[in-house]
Amino acid sequence: PLEAFAAEHLVDRTGLQLVWAPRVPRARRAAHEAEGAAKHPGYHIIERDVRAGFVVAGPRADHFPLYDEAPVLGERPPWGLDFASEQRRRQAIEAARDSGAPMATAPLGLRLGSVPITAILLVHPVYEGGGRPRTVERRQALLRGVAIGVLRMQGFLEDTMA
Repeated sequence: PLEAFAAEHLVDRTGLQLVWAPRVPRARRAAHEAEGAAKHPGYHIIERDVRAGFVVAGPRADHFPLYDEAPVLGERPPWGLDFASEQRRRQAIEAARDSGAPMATAPLGLRLGSVPITAILLVHPVYEGGGRPRTVERRQALLRGVAIGVLRMQGFLEDTMA
């Protein structure tokens, strides 16, 4: 699904990448990590620690780990990076979840390996059964995960100018 969409709509684009971050409730974490390890060897839900780099994520009610991407553009955050582990990303996820509408972060300074980039994350909620549940309570209960468009500013400008 993600790969097919990217192959059709994002060919020759370096400025936009799509990622899938499923909602992983605390009770499903161990099972999710086992499933993830079958797809991505060594997979764990992780977060960034300013002193230690990437570490196993601490417990929280819900995790939103990087699980899939398209197109593959080279360096990216490691599999399992929990988007909910950073406050601005978590706020965008919660706002999108509760409103049922896509939300954008302010520009973020990110690192992909040794490369610093500026990006905006476009967070789109995905619910069980599709569509947009009518109430905030139902949206919170039925959230499956978030599709995130990573808009890399330099690549986006290059794509636009081309």
